[in-house]
Amino acid sequence: MGTLIVENLWKAYSRRAVIKGVSLRLEDGDFVCIYGPNGSGKSTLLHAIAGLTEYSGKIEVRGKIGVALQAPTMHPRLLLRENLELFSSLLGFTMDEALQLCKTLGLDGHLGKRFSELSHGNKKKAEILLALLGDPDIILMDEPLVSLDYVSRVALLGLLRGMKGKKTFLIVTHFPELLRDLCDRTFKMEDGNLTEIT
Repeated sequence: MGTLIVENLWKAYSRRAVIKGVSLRLEDGDFVCIYGPNGSGKSTLLHAIAGLTEYSGKIEVRGKIGVALQAPTMHPRLLLRENLELFSSLLGFTMDEALQLCKTLGLDGHLGKRFSELSHGNKKKAEILLALLGDPDIILMDEPLVSLDYVSRVALLGLLRGMKGKKTFLIVTHFPELLRDLCDRTFKMEDGNLTEIT
């Protein structure tokens, strides 16, 4: 499993601070959720941890990270199966693993479609799929429940429940109530500040 340490993290756009001295520590197997209003800095925090944006402060990642953010990473013109074949060599998973997880998430009937042809919900599931494959130690997810239908939400929550304690999770969500039984700790982010909710 993995450990994540964030200390005194700051991030600004055009001199406007969107993350203000945030500190956070996740130990092996922690399941942590962050919620808050749009524009509060939640997604920017995940981008900083994933190494996708510059910041000041300290971020220490001990372990391999799997990431599912809002922006798609799959190639729009490739079939879903082709995307998985491409990422299998990059992330170190087998196609058997990918196909099994596709079945769990209800994507097995869409392998022959171009990524650009998938519905928004299925694109979301495909990005979640990538985050979970390759045996990551730490999994970052930005709004994983958004755009998913009821059946897909139930399937994903069941999958996360089965992984709880075996992976370290940091999830940004607008639906903390749906993750309440999974979260070890819950934080609220507002105006760039992070506060633990007791």
